[in-house]
Amino acid sequence: MRDSILFVGDSLTEHMEKLSYTTPLIKRLAPMYGGMGDFGYLSLSATHTKMFASDQQVVVTRTSPETVIHMWGNSDRKWGISPYKYSPDGQGFLVQKSNAETIFVSTKRPLKCTKVRLFYLKQPGGCKFGFGFSSQKASERILIHTDSKVEQLSVIEIDTEYLSEKLVIQLDRSGGKFAAYGVQFVDENRENGITYNVLARSGVALCEHNELVSIETYYKHLEPTIAVINIGTNDGVRATGKQSPVEFFENLQIWIDRLRSVCPNCRIYIVEPNHPEYYEKLDHPLGILLKKYTLVRKAIVEENKNIFYIDIPTYTGNYLRYKTSNWMYDGVHPNAVGKVVIANATFDYMMSVGSSLSYDTVNSNSE
Repeated sequence: MRDSILFVGDSLTEHMEKLSYTTPLIKRLAPMYGGMGDFGYLSLSATHTKMFASDQQVVVTRTSPETVIHMWGNSDRKWGISPYKYSPDGQGFLVQKSNAETIFVSTKRPLKCTKVRLFYLKQPGGCKFGFGFSSQKASERILIHTDSKVEQLSVIEIDTEYLSEKLVIQLDRSGGKFAAYGVQFVDENRENGITYNVLARSGVALCEHNELVSIETYYKHLEPTIAVINIGTNDGVRATGKQSPVEFFENLQIWIDRLRSVCPNCRIYIVEPNHPEYYEKLDHPLGILLKKYTLVRKAIVEENKNIFYIDIPTYTGNYLRYKTSNWMYDGVHPNAVGKVVIANATFDYMMSVGSSLSYDTVNSNSE
């Protein structure tokens, strides 16, 4: 049996301290599926949640870091601007003027897959690039023209059997623009296993995530059967959030509707984030009002089908519990131990509705 889990979130899901709660959760789930499935989606980035989780099994490098630019810095907020608005997690590479730069994607050991997909942008003033393997001559690689009258998120795929050499993205010398977001490794022959993908960005609010253009293209190719969303802390913070509870409800429904427009049967879990130190402290400079947003999450679950609410604070304790247990990295983010606590609580909740997750067959075969 196979399942594909999509994690959507902010810094609580991203790789702060080089660990996401997704990692210990997947480690507990994988044996129930007979192991891991295909590697799935990986952003074109020097650092990513899945890279740390897989011990850098897949590594992304480039020849000219001064011109092949990481799309976002740590605090950039470019959700509604091109070419960034096509990136599902703020990651990717761009080049303002192509001059034969090369991007490499390599693996420590052979990676079983039948297809490799590349997500890139067609745009006015775009360049050409070759896409293929390091063992191929440049003339044997697929040549892709990105120059277009209109912007369009595009996907190209190549067939393979085992990825045991470098993937190569070779730009031309035309001085044109280039933007690419990530690669996806697909094993169509695998009958069992769990695949997971992480689309998370530190500091993001849900309303910003909903500004993404063509996110449905990613959903179409990633094909999640389960989605876990852990966003909302930044929506309720006066310093960064601009959403009232009513607006938060509307944006959460928009996110669900966009996902379900492509994956109508996807099971969704809405995670209630752990409490920060300023939870419901109206005199705090950040001015957070999380309780109202909690009620929104519960209302969304009541009004939609095939959707569940994971109440992490109830299962694991409030901020004081985290602080006295040394589960916090700072006043907002759990540390590595705290993330394992969250992962275990999420796993236990999923098991409490086990039949709805299709785990029964795997359980009976694994005992």
